[in-house]
Amino acid sequence: MTTMFALLVLMTFTVANSQVNDCMSMYLEPTGATCVGTPTACVNSKCTFSAVRWTYLCCRNSTTVTIPVCPATMTPLLGSVKTCRLSNPNTGCPARYSCVQSSVAGTYMCCGGATTGVTTVPPTTTSAWLTAGISPAFVPTPPSTNLVVSFMSTSLIFGQTTTSIDVVDTTPKPPTSVTGFTTNASFRYSLFVVDIDATSNRLRYMMLNVPGSGTNVQSFSGVPVAPSIAINPATFTGNHRFVVLLFQHAAIASPMIPDITSFTIAGFMNTNSASFGNPVAGSYFRVTGTAGR
Repeated sequence: MTTMFALLVLMTFTVANSQVNDCMSMYLEPTGATCVGTPTACVNSKCTFSAVRWTYLCCRNSTTVTIPVCPATMTPLLGSVKTCRLSNPNTGCPARYSCVQSSVAGTYMCCGGATTGVTTVPPTTTSAWLTAGISPAFVPTPPSTNLVVSFMSTSLIFGQTTTSIDVVDTTPKPPTSVTGFTTNASFRYSLFVVDIDATSNRLRYMMLNVPGSGTNVQSFSGVPVAPSIAINPATFTGNHRFVVLLFQHAAIASPMIPDITSFTIAGFMNTNSASFGNPVAGSYFRVTGTAGR
């Protein structure tokens, strides 16, 4: 009776979840070999228990489905793709793993590295800016420290792609904090968010003269000086890259409000070099363009 009940449950689960194959994951596919009692027999694959076949199979990454990966410097749960729901991020992710946006838009997975959903150790060399094509084309002098940028409950590391509603919305939602650069309580800090792929409304946020916290977490509460434009790529314009730059200055800065349409980072830095100098830290992230958003 117990065996029949177990088989009934298994059959129901298999039918209900059409994405589960012999390898129990849409991201894996069987090689055709079995590995009962010989897990090392799998070549370029791993020995996986199949509840569908009720045996051990050699399974490799799918050749027909794009495999999501964790953000840079984070690691997947047990080296495999374990998806999760952002609406209930704690479901299925064990301690020290968080439900984060993967490399595939709209797919979230359990990744290790921080309790906030992203690692607090983003890439720290300027070479990352050069490799990404951000410098010198858009940021002439790249900062030597890269930031984790937080919007409400969503945090983004350097180069991450996001569709999170905490970031992307028709309602302006400026960054709430940045992590990774230790600010000085004797200085002021200004934060800029720029859409470098936009043909208009390039400057999205400009927050000026925030006192340093003296820690590696700097909050940016309140309303941006100008402008305040949602991080939302225009319809049918594809993915956009948003650059975040943090400037440190001793005196209170009072730059002229720039033209947000023709704004360029290089032009602003050149005009206001005496007040701001070069950025001390920064980051960039991608937002997936969606038709009709």
